This record gives sequence, C-alpha cells and structure tokens, in this order.
Amino acid sequence: MKQTTEIITITLETCCSCGVPFGIEESYRQELIKNGQTFYCTNGHNQYYTEKKTLENKLKEQKAVNKSLECRIPLCESKVLYSFIQYRFTNKLKDEGIETIGQVLKLGEYGLMKIYGIGKAAIDEINYNLNEYNIRLKP
Repeated sequence: MKQTTEIITITLETCCSCGVPFGIEESYRQELIKNGQTFYCTNGHNQYYTEKKTLENKLKEQKAVNKSLECRIPLCESKVLYSFIQYRFTNKLKDEGIETIGQVLKLGEYGLMKIYGIGKAAIDEINYNLNEYNIRLKP
C-alpha cells in the first residue's frame, strides 16, 4: 500500500452572518479573493471577498474620470468663448482677458460672479453648454 503525504495550509475564517469559525484551503482562498466568487460557511451562509468588486468599481470610476478629462483637454486649450456662449457675455469676459473655456473653468462660478455683467443667466448658459462635455463649473 502506497502512502503519500500532502501539506496544505488552512486559513481560519469567521462567518460574517453567524460567527461560526471555519477553514478554507489557502490556494482556494486566494482564488476566491481574486475572482470574488461566492462561497459558504458551514451553516450555509453565503460569503465573498470584496476586493475584486471594490477594485472593479474603482476602475470603473477612474475610467469615467479619464473620459471626462479627455473631453476637457481640447475644450480647455482651444474652444473660444464666442462659439460657446452669447456674444454679450463674451464681451464682458474678453474685457477681463478671458478668452477660452479653460480660463472659465479655472474661475468657477464664484470667480465669474465677481465679473461685472456676468450673472446667473451667463453661468447657467455656460453650465448648459459644458454639460455636453460632462463638465460642470465648480461653485
């Protein structure tokens, strides 16, 4: 009779529902952490490691931020005001040396409100047009 010995590492876990301790073989545990699959305690309560789901959510959020930033780059660098908002608002901003949307974004709503002749109507129009790029003026 042939006999073999295998050494395995068991990691102690505790069920988050019932508090029962149970063991999981370490390589299987690493696989569960990696793929976020559901497993069960000895009383049948479903469990899962949130690392993968958390990382996927962070990645999704970062992709949305990146997309927004990609839209802002050409907008900030080149989009001139007269093609973006009404002429009367453009003149007021040009008098202050503001000619691109990038400069408007730096000012934000508060900075724009300080400019004589720029009020709620101008800011609403700017925000309406910025919405196309998924951008809003900072307060």
